[in-house]
Amino acid sequence: MTSPITLVRPLRLRAGFLLRTLVWGPFLILLGLTSIIGGGYWQSLEAARIVRDTRLWETGADAIGSRVEGKVESRKFIFYTYNLTVRYSIPGGRRFEVPCRFDSVGFTVNQDKPSRVKYDPQRPDEFVLSWAHDVSMGRWLAVAVLGGTFVFLFGGGMILYGRRLMREAAVARACGRQAETILLDVRRVVNVTTNGRPTQNVFQLQGADPSGRPVAATLTLKHKRTPLYADTSQRQVVARWSEKFPKQPLALQDNYAPFKPPAAG
Repeated sequence: MTSPITLVRPLRLRAGFLLRTLVWGPFLILLGLTSIIGGGYWQSLEAARIVRDTRLWETGADAIGSRVEGKVESRKFIFYTYNLTVRYSIPGGRRFEVPCRFDSVGFTVNQDKPSRVKYDPQRPDEFVLSWAHDVSMGRWLAVAVLGGTFVFLFGGGMILYGRRLMREAAVARACGRQAETILLDVRRVVNVTTNGRPTQNVFQLQGADPSGRPVAATLTLKHKRTPLYADTSQRQVVARWSEKFPKQPLALQDNYAPFKPPAAG
């Protein structure tokens, strides 16, 4: 339904809205891409190390004795991080003391089992510890978990949210320029509480565009804010509709947000 309320266009967007959408949107996309590239590269190095350790365990030479010191950190008894120092000797009396760190998911090292070390005769400082080899499956699972977290959860999530913010800005700009003012019926209001206190109200709205086709919108507001109602009955909300985004009408808040009040220019 077309609104009897006339809003003079173009409507100007608030600075805070522009900052949140047009600054944070691209920033989150860039941060997401960085997380995908960085996390993927980090875990690709660990995957290459597991492959190398497996090959070296099959072809390497046995060190003369080995000692292992360090600690293991456990998170929820599923994810284990081993920070160790390995000491070993090779024929000829040359000794090595090198760090050894690896992650494992679901598999733990049997520390009652004596440790062994194999090394590359061509590069004696390149070694593999039997404890790391024994939990190779857990190390592969750690690569999958950490890689998936950085690539899909962090990276993908930030990119999706950044794109959402940028689309939100595009819709608002279109609705502030070439757009019609319409009314949407309030179909449902959901009150959201946190720790027993009201924090948000979610308004589910339905109506029709200027040509009569059905449209819908959802407006989420802080508890003390309200939509821009068409009248005192509070049954209809003023919204803007643009042909550029015909399925995304933009419902307004009581202070005309995301636009500046018309009187403010």
